[in-house]
Amino acid sequence: MENNYFDIVYHPISLCFVPDIEKVYSEVYRVLKNNGIYSVSYCNPSTYPLWFEGEKNGWHGIGYRIAELYILGEIKIN
Repeated sequence: MENNYFDIVYHPISLCFVPDIEKVYSEVYRVLKNNGIYSVSYCNPSTYPLWFEGEKNGWHGIGYRIAELYILGEIKIN
């Protein structure tokens, strides 16, 4: 696929299944047009008790932490 190909990249909750997240972001950066839209969503561990009835202790620090948000200009791609 060529560079700067897509106007929009929609990325639903799937980063928790990817072994190398940095490669995903690098590829999105490569194929997304300048001023394109990147829509990404994450699992939020603080909502796990809402997902699993009976879960009283919430997130135990296993898996991904709560996402840190950045402005696109702040992201550095290696």
